[in-house]
Amino acid sequence: MTSFFHPSRLRGFAGGLFFLLSAAAMNAAPAGSTVPDFNPSEFRTLACEEVGTNFRQINDIPYYDAKEADPYIAERCTLDIFFPTHRKNVPVLIFFHGGGMSGGSKDSKMELYKHLGCVIVTPNYRLSPRAKCPAYIEDAAAAAAWVKKNIAAYNGDPNRIFVSGHSAGAYLAVCLATMPRFLEKQGCRPGDFAAYISISGEMVTHRAICAERGLPKGRIVIDEYSPIQHVSKDVPPLILLTGGTGLDIDSRPADNKLMCDAMRVAGNTRCRHFEVPGTDHGSIMDAAYAYLLQTIRETVKK
Repeated sequence: MTSFFHPSRLRGFAGGLFFLLSAAAMNAAPAGSTVPDFNPSEFRTLACEEVGTNFRQINDIPYYDAKEADPYIAERCTLDIFFPTHRKNVPVLIFFHGGGMSGGSKDSKMELYKHLGCVIVTPNYRLSPRAKCPAYIEDAAAAAAWVKKNIAAYNGDPNRIFVSGHSAGAYLAVCLATMPRFLEKQGCRPGDFAAYISISGEMVTHRAICAERGLPKGRIVIDEYSPIQHVSKDVPPLILLTGGTGLDIDSRPADNKLMCDAMRVAGNTRCRHFEVPGTDHGSIMDAAYAYLLQTIRETVKK
């Protein structure tokens, strides 16, 4: 268990930004090819004025081919892109929302994260019980592959894409990192993405999948849909963030620590677990800003 950033240093900054600041996001076409390149030395938290002036947002872009889409795919399988107009080849953050795999939306609270200075892509995905496993994992893979293939048109760098999410969305991100078959079906590999950052995600089979099977609530299942079942030295960089023991839900901190320990035993030194003291399943989202900023900064400056 490691913590390189104590939440007491972040709470005033993150809370103030999150609740008091709102970035201006207007629909616009992607910027032209004359935009200058992103400079890694400039990567830092952005001021409100920069976010409102230099970034635009386009909503509800489908990530499946319209010819393949059934009505529920057409309804749910879209994404929003928040992107800069003043720089190109900017790092990209894909963020999958939480909601227990049965709720939630890409319109969730992302205002704070817009200050990272990245291209931010927020996909929706099909929800349980209307959709059954592995539909939502397949959607996450399809969305990530779409970003890989198309994000350059929105001034993003296809070689510096970070995949993250909170709770159920974190589970989806870790599934993509540890279960190659889903991305391979879309013509990609887990290693095509720079790093995966899980914010209070399940490392065992998700509770929604257990509910679909009619299992008792609280039953812990480890099978083919458990990230911990797929630990390997080949898994790309993986950051596991959780709230504090007794504050985050269920056994989330212990499960994530076990996942990290299992990765190390498998010969993988690229997995790190950070239990953030004083944070619960919701407030970990504020603290996660600092870890996302640090992870992206470390990667882009290499």
